[in-house]
Amino acid sequence: MKQIFSKKNISNTIFIMSIIVVVKLIWLILSIYFLPKSGVEYSEPTNIKALYYRIKLAQINIVQSGGDGTLNGYKLLAVYKSGNMIVATIQKGIVSTVLSNGESVDGFELVSAGTNWVSFKKNNEEFKLKLDDNMSSDGTSSTQSGFQMANAITDNGSGGKVIEKALVEKYTKDMNNIWQDIGITERMNGSVINGFTVNFVNAGTAFDKLGLRAGDVIKSVNGEIMDSNSKAFSAFEGIANGNTPNVTIKIERDNKEMELENEIK
Repeated sequence: MKQIFSKKNISNTIFIMSIIVVVKLIWLILSIYFLPKSGVEYSEPTNIKALYYRIKLAQINIVQSGGDGTLNGYKLLAVYKSGNMIVATIQKGIVSTVLSNGESVDGFELVSAGTNWVSFKKNNEEFKLKLDDNMSSDGTSSTQSGFQMANAITDNGSGGKVIEKALVEKYTKDMNNIWQDIGITERMNGSVINGFTVNFVNAGTAFDKLGLRAGDVIKSVNGEIMDSNSKAFSAFEGIANGNTPNVTIKIERDNKEMELENEIK
């Protein structure tokens, strides 16, 4: 019987396979000791530049007024703040101006207030005015403390009232006294002020003696229609300065209009 495989061929085959096994073993040993144990990620280079934005924030500069309470020639005479309502009286030379929040003078817009200061804004800057040193924090002049209201209002004999000027000055220089004795709110017609509604009047006060009652609507003072906070306070300023010795207050009561006549002496 003829042999298919010779001993020589089998020996050569075993020898070749042994060499392959040895090479495999050496490669395995080298891979264990020298190659990294974790995979390596390939990152393709890119020419895309990172995006960035340059942001410039507008800065508001706050300019404090001098010790005399002036700013650009203006002086703060009185200030009243209640909720969102601000009313301030400022003076330049011999001219005084009454402003409410959002109103402007010489480009300066009234934006905020405290007990003894107001802040205006112009050209992205804020300017602050303070009350004079001879005024108290609520705007009261030190010369008004001794005033008594006992006989400040009398009848003139013809249905009207006679008011002592000192009483009006007291209310004007200390606006907080006004709102302790009377409460008013704007009567709105859409977005327009259409007078001021009287919410309450304390008994025995000046406003009570003037004939004002809760529910009255103050329509005008000496023909000046009350359609803004500044106009309402400006009316008090004019009375206190003696510019209006005769004061006519037009009101609406129970859907009827009537006038309250007063004299300032």
